[in-house]
Amino acid sequence: ETLRVTISQVEQSTQAALRNLHEARNDQAALLEEKERLRKGMKSSQTRVATAQARIAALQDRKRTTKQRLEEEMGTRENEFRKRLFKHQQRLRDLQMQLGQGTREMKRLEELA
Repeated sequence: ETLRVTISQVEQSTQAALRNLHEARNDQAALLEEKERLRKGMKSSQTRVATAQARIAALQDRKRTTKQRLEEEMGTRENEFRKRLFKHQQRLRDLQMQLGQGTREMKRLEELA
């Protein structure tokens, strides 16, 4: 009789141990699934961050090259403007000298007449 009780107790404790083992395996599987989900989420976040950083770098590069190009164009235009201004100033001086000579010539002709 005691042997039956002992066998029964061993069977019960074995069943309890098996239940605990199954629960532990289920918990472990759930934890692994959660870990994988978090890993994928983190990887996705890292990908989004890397993509955003690449976009920022591209925009900064484009801004820098555009700024350089505009500065070069403005410098070129400023030089062209200064050259044209100098030519116009020379032409104005020449015309003023011609006007002065013409005025003197007219006065001389009026005095002769």
